[in-house]
Amino acid sequence: MKCLRRIVGKTKPDRVRNDRIREELHIKAVETTINERILSWYGHLLRMDENRKPHQYMEARAQGRRPTDRPRVTWEATVSRIAAERGKTVNQLQRMATDREQWRRWIRGDYPTL
Repeated sequence: MKCLRRIVGKTKPDRVRNDRIREELHIKAVETTINERILSWYGHLLRMDENRKPHQYMEARAQGRRPTDRPRVTWEATVSRIAAERGKTVNQLQRMATDREQWRRWIRGDYPTL
């Protein structure tokens, strides 16, 4: 944000919100870009042949007991959270990922939710 503020010519004492600066420069938030990349990879894995290693790793389940600490957030749970934020379920994502163009448009937000 420091670089973006410098480009726009605003400083912290000007009290201009980060959202407004990104909006002015037409730059997405980092979280948005990360979520798009996660969904992009998820769609790629879903379309992948089942005998490929990345697809097998996605479906693999660890054996044994977990430690008693707080449960770790899994990649699968992250995908579910992003889908819920965008108004979809994981099952809807799995069906939608079969059409690559529709999937890309939905990830970028260029396409209305179906």
